Amino acid sequence: MSTPITEPAVDVVCLGVGFMSGVVATELAIAGYKVVGITKGPYWDYVNDYSMTKYDEWGVGLGRKYDSPLPLQSTTIRNNSSQFALPVRRYTMPIQYHALGHGVGGAAQHYGGGMGRFGPWAYQMKSLTDSKYPGMLASINPQDDTQDWPLDYARYEPYYVAWEKAHGIAGDYNGSPTNLSSDTGHPWMSQNYPLPPHPTTPVGQLFHDSVEAMGLGYNPFPSVSALASQAYTNQYGVTVNPCVYEGYCGGLCDYACETGAKANAAYRTIPKALATGNFTLVTNAYIFRLDYNTTTHQVTACRYYDGHG
Repeated sequence: MSTPITEPAVDVVCLGVGFMSGVVATELAIAGYKVVGITKGPYWDYVNDYSMTKYDEWGVGLGRKYDSPLPLQSTTIRNNSSQFALPVRRYTMPIQYHALGHGVGGAAQHYGGGMGRFGPWAYQMKSLTDSKYPGMLASINPQDDTQDWPLDYARYEPYYVAWEKAHGIAGDYNGSPTNLSSDTGHPWMSQNYPLPPHPTTPVGQLFHDSVEAMGLGYNPFPSVSALASQAYTNQYGVTVNPCVYEGYCGGLCDYACETGAKANAAYRTIPKALATGNFTLVTNAYIFRLDYNTTTHQVTACRYYDGHG
């Protein structure tokens, strides 16, 4: 039978330790707050857990050895509307059960690494569209409910810069759509990405040359990637290894990086949070309830099962 354990109160509890929680926990820990991060999986070590000398494609791609364990948390699925949805008991199809992530870093341990920005239009869709194409939205849909975000791109831009520095984003804004001049004449990006783009492949070069040869004014540019293109140390003092281009990490975003080049919280932010002494990491813990005070409308506690039940 489980024995309830009450931990000391802290300033902040992060439910899950992925991209967002990694940044939040690190910044708050640096500022002196006491923070706890709770994740249902382990803290993966790419040196020992992701061996470069043993490529287990079946175990990773179909067996999901690094993914969320179905006995711990399953989902239901049906193949058509006439079937009764039943819990998934075994991973069998990569497309049907997409990798969910498990442990520190979450799904970013094995995602593809695309990390471009949203541009100004994404935040001010209503006003910028109305300005350039007056009446178009209303003519297409009289009940149009398109709205702008409360904050515009300019308010977010400094945070994009800090995020890109923290995670070692590789790319080049020259020619990128996110660097075209806005209506005010200012570039969308105040500075370039912290790392240069990855080398162009022969296929990529063929695409680049073909687009330019069309003479239509298009500007082909390197894709923005969260895979380190060279050794890098971020603003938290965390050193990152570069991508070695061995090709194993692709494949439906199921495969982790054996060098730690693929950006995620485990290898970019959490090391600094732990180094402050203000952050406590709880691994292999399954959160099952949040206590809520109906009078103050505040969450007062987080309950979880640890590795001992």
